Amino acid sequence: MKNFISLVSILILSSSHSWAGGISGGGGFVINPKRPTQYQSPEKVEKIIKSSTKNLDQFIENKKAQWLNHNSNPNMEQIYKKLFANSEYDLHRISKVIDIEISDEHPCYSFEGWPVDGSINSKPGSVCISAKTISEKVHYDEIPQQALALSLHELSEVVGLTEEEAVQFQKSVLDDLL
Repeated sequence: MKNFISLVSILILSSSHSWAGGISGGGGFVINPKRPTQYQSPEKVEKIIKSSTKNLDQFIENKKAQWLNHNSNPNMEQIYKKLFANSEYDLHRISKVIDIEISDEHPCYSFEGWPVDGSINSKPGSVCISAKTISEKVHYDEIPQQALALSLHELSEVVGLTEEEAVQFQKSVLDDLL
């Protein structure tokens, strides 16, 4: 446990591109959202996102159990292995020590400074999810699912997935939720 806490502390204090293997820093986006039909308050969207991300632990535990019992999608095997095989540094543990910062005033930003819906390029020890950009792109009906999937995308990069793997994981989460 001390090793895990030390590792996380080092990662949190790091401000370079290399928090952990596989982090691209490119930032993430919602995937194929149902578009809003009217103005949506970023403040209200922030509340929806906060509520939906309370389900992270349960979702992660279910995915890990499916993987351990060989009941997960075979196409996702390598991704789940990266997410769950290292019990000292797996998605479940990371989700407990990395905060999800939700911004209703501005987008998140990639390491390159590009505006994105989600990013690990936020304050140390957190990932950013933008209620502002999500409010402009996603219909209220889909915000909980899109926010949960995007949050998992960003957290999975902290664990070590590449951007491409994180997008594949995000799509898989959306398939489960929508």
